[in-house]
Amino acid sequence: AYCVGVARYSFIINAELGLDSSTGINIPYVLWRDTLSNPNGNCTPASNMVSAENNPSQNPTTNDNNSVSNSGYEMLPEYSRLTEFDLSLDQNIDNSNVYNVSIATAYGESGLLNIPTNNGQVNSEASCKSTLSHISTNFCATYYFSTTVAERLY
Repeated sequence: AYCVGVARYSFIINAELGLDSSTGINIPYVLWRDTLSNPNGNCTPASNMVSAENNPSQNPTTNDNNSVSNSGYEMLPEYSRLTEFDLSLDQNIDNSNVYNVSIATAYGESGLLNIPTNNGQVNSEASCKSTLSHISTNFCATYYFSTTVAERLY
């Protein structure tokens, strides 16, 4: 999870949102955004983010004392997956609140994607398989976004 002020982003890398036709596993949450009730506490993932597969009727913050009730929502559409999500302090700027943000997503069922790994870790450079027919009704897309942001000044 990453926390920015009162916003918490709990996420799972390389898990297809929804029912994965190749594995038969239902993943109801991949990138969950909610509001923390105590922004000065620990930044831990939503309490049942990982176990949501077993009980998808409960959102990741059900019974989570760190979250404001009914404040969360899934940020990705069905058949999407995160292949990278990184939020880090920019070490090149002294004494600042400047952050680097990188997000990569892939859309499409598992059989449509090439998702490379490096020592078992997912690589953000996912791509669509080139063997898809041009007359196929299947759709695949990948996206990578990187930016630098500064903390709001008041």
